[in-house]
Amino acid sequence: MTPTQPGAAAAPRETPRVTRLRVIPIAGRDGMLLNLSGAHAPFFTRNLVILTDSDGRTGVGEVPGG
Repeated sequence: MTPTQPGAAAAPRETPRVTRLRVIPIAGRDGMLLNLSGAHAPFFTRNLVILTDSDGRTGVGEVPGG
């Protein structure tokens, strides 16, 4: 960061915008574990989310479901 002079207005900065969104569904084998509701399915599902912004930065996230 560079110091600014007292009273000088800060230069306006443009907020980065999401320019690309990619969702990759994933499923894989999982053990049939027992819980109070019975056994869950023998597979798991996830969604991988890849975002790219207008500054070229990329972020990756993962959420359950599919």
